[in-house]
Amino acid sequence: MKTIYVSWITVAVVVLLGIWSPAFAEVTSVTVDSATVSRSTGQVTVNGSVTCTPGDTVNIDVDIIQPTGPQQFVEGEGFTSVTCSGQAEAWTAVLTSSFGSRGFKAGPSGGNANACDETAPSPCVETTSTIHIRSAP
Repeated sequence: MKTIYVSWITVAVVVLLGIWSPAFAEVTSVTVDSATVSRSTGQVTVNGSVTCTPGDTVNIDVDIIQPTGPQQFVEGEGFTSVTCSGQAEAWTAVLTSSFGSRGFKAGPSGGNANACDETAPSPCVETTSTIHIRSAP
């Protein structure tokens, strides 16, 4: 009888943890779709998408490093947040040069986007790629 009692308690704890556990919150994907640079300000506008748990808030951190010459580069970082619907959510982040004397220019750069679900603890999702920055129209 005692074994059955312990088993039921174990089952009850597992079920309760499953119902109230924040482990179900997650970011399933993040993409960087495009990047454009303003010729007048040197700021880069980066667009992408993120898919995550409906109702959750996701913070997205975008970093870009672009070579400007031998052993020289420009670097920038931008942030944005989105509320998830369960579908792919579009996001936009604006990056200003934070390191390097020259602003961003049209051309290839290295970059990443890091998306973290802030509603509940879960692993962040990162995408790293070559980002071709285009001139803004």
